[in-house]
Amino acid sequence: MASLERFRTSAQWLKEHGRFVPFLVNWLRGQRWADVTNAPASSSPGVQCPPFGAPARATATAENPRHAQALRHCLQRLEERHRPDPVLEDARPAFESFLSHFADGQRKRGPAWGLWASLFQRGKAPSAEDVKERGMMDAFAFLQAWQRGAYAPA
Repeated sequence: MASLERFRTSAQWLKEHGRFVPFLVNWLRGQRWADVTNAPASSSPGVQCPPFGAPARATATAENPRHAQALRHCLQRLEERHRPDPVLEDARPAFESFLSHFADGQRKRGPAWGLWASLFQRGKAPSAEDVKERGMMDAFAFLQAWQRGAYAPA
């Protein structure tokens, strides 16, 4: 909590009215509290940053074990939610083979992977063989049409 207070007054976080403040999830997952910051002893001129939390509450986790426990619990839940699915990771070569049949396969790779993975988890993902003659459209559009049932499996 003391690190969070230190970062709240750093030039990076105050720049452009907080435009560059990281998402809390990313800051916690990346253990960014351990980073070194060049925060001044007080806020920048004209910028008032009240202390984090209510004035009566302790800001350091060492002073408040309940805060430390809540932080550990939050980090554990984040790790559980964002842990890669081993079954999906094993299926990634099949997706790469599927994607290689499209000229623009890399352009919408993220959305294509998300939709293909969703279809895969339901047992309905197209394979590379299903694309052979149909690779003229982009991969994501093909997957959307596949999901709607526009194509019959090969």
